[in-house]
Amino acid sequence: MRHAGILAPFLACMASAVAAEPPPVESFLLRSEAGWREIAATPPGAPRIAACDTQAEASFDIPLLAHAVAGDFIWLKLGDDGHARFTAALRERLARDCARRRGPGTLTLLRTHQRADGFSVTARLSVAETEERTLVWRLRPGGPWGWRASDVSADGVSLSSVLHEQVRAAFDTAEGNAEAAIAGLAHGAPLP
Repeated sequence: MRHAGILAPFLACMASAVAAEPPPVESFLLRSEAGWREIAATPPGAPRIAACDTQAEASFDIPLLAHAVAGDFIWLKLGDDGHARFTAALRERLARDCARRRGPGTLTLLRTHQRADGFSVTARLSVAETEERTLVWRLRPGGPWGWRASDVSADGVSLSSVLHEQVRAAFDTAEGNAEAAIAGLAHGAPLP
């Protein structure tokens, strides 16, 4: 009996370690697909934007994505206060663009690849009967789903690079004004 008392703390630690493991990366696709169905069933306008905001917060590492969208030079120019406002503008932009999208699609896992900082997950997105896109998420452990995307690409074009081009154009047009970078992100052309 005394040995069972010695093993109990060890077994509790092992159970905690197993419980702390993130779910399989494939679960990210299931959660994404379920989220898209929920968004499609949500009335347009403010309710759909709110549902999209919840999805963006759960599925993206928004601060990390914000840094990638700004790029190192603009990120440095923004300063601490600008970082928070730029990140908030990115989150709003993701929700607004998401709310404009058509109905849900079906995700089919094509492959996963382990990376030094997490995984890349490639899937085929089928929308209706005629539209297909190949999506690749760069996932890191964390968030309510167990994984968060630091970026996603559609047919080889990454979200961070498209948004960076818009931010950089606004920044350059305003001769290096950091506020223009935030405005360029907030008011850029809708994502394809």
